[in-house]
Amino acid sequence: MGPFEEHLRDAIRINRERRTLYSSLTGGKSLSVSNILILSEQLSIPFAIFTDLCSIPFRNQGIRIVELEFISMDRIPPFSEKLPFPAPSLNAFVESRPGELILKLLKQGWRNGWSGLADALRIELHHLETNPGFHLMLKHILESMLRIAVLAPTHQRKCLEARMRLTTKPLSGYLFLSHLLAIPFATWLDRKTAPILASGVPILYQDVPAIPESEPGYI
Repeated sequence: MGPFEEHLRDAIRINRERRTLYSSLTGGKSLSVSNILILSEQLSIPFAIFTDLCSIPFRNQGIRIVELEFISMDRIPPFSEKLPFPAPSLNAFVESRPGELILKLLKQGWRNGWSGLADALRIELHHLETNPGFHLMLKHILESMLRIAVLAPTHQRKCLEARMRLTTKPLSGYLFLSHLLAIPFATWLDRKTAPILASGVPILYQDVPAIPESEPGYI
């Protein structure tokens, strides 16, 4: 099993385990969120397998693309029944604009490459930090995209050092694009989870690992 597929299967297992726990806390109101999240992860498995297969020639040469992009689910917090801070007010929830965000990132990538994308993603993540109780799936997607953008040039440099005829650039681009296309789903899921989070139940908050920009990375 490759690193992306393993990441998804671990996420499915954990979300299944926690589905009943959240349902008990919310009187069943969280079931649709848990089911949709699990279904999206199940549907992503064929794409994960394809991505893992594409990464094999590089990983065989010590170029850790895909392996480094996905943070282990072992890093998620233990289950808790409430948020570690006062529940945010639902009135403070502001709808995201996924279409505008996607266009903004595409323009940055076209004009300024990976470094421009990384800068733009840092700005977007900074905006989300002003209200840590909402937009958790969007935050997770953007953190993953930032990690992809930061790692991409290093993977490419490693290919040159290994004198490979292949380059990781298309695979990094595919990883980034797949996350970019997930932004509308992430914003929709955030809208559905907002009332649950406003009640103090930490769904999603403790179910995805924090994704550091660069570490852990190449040794």
